[in-house]
Amino acid sequence: MGYRSKIRSQLIFTVTAASQGNLEELKEIHYAVAKRQLELRSNHLESKFPKIKTSHDSKETDLEKCRQLYLKEIESKESLRNELNKTKETLAETNTELLLQKQQSRSSLSTFNPKPGDNL
Repeated sequence: MGYRSKIRSQLIFTVTAASQGNLEELKEIHYAVAKRQLELRSNHLESKFPKIKTSHDSKETDLEKCRQLYLKEIESKESLRNELNKTKETLAETNTELLLQKQQSRSSLSTFNPKPGDNL
């Protein structure tokens, strides 16, 4: 092998080694960048968590208030329905009593009031 050939082989070896080194360095840089991006993304999401948690808790509280109001409304409706039914029953009883009194009044009037012309 000649001198030129040796230099050429050595140059190829050096370029190949440098390329290999650059490739490894690029891989490490890429890995470091990807890792940093993940860290930043994770930190960003973690910083949003308290706000989301607070919002969620607030909505849960509002939902519970709505549930309680709904239950109260159901109880009120039931109470009003029962009161209305009792009032209807009382009204029906009163109407029945009035009808009976009216009939009794008519029958007692007919026995006490003789027909005109019957007084002879």
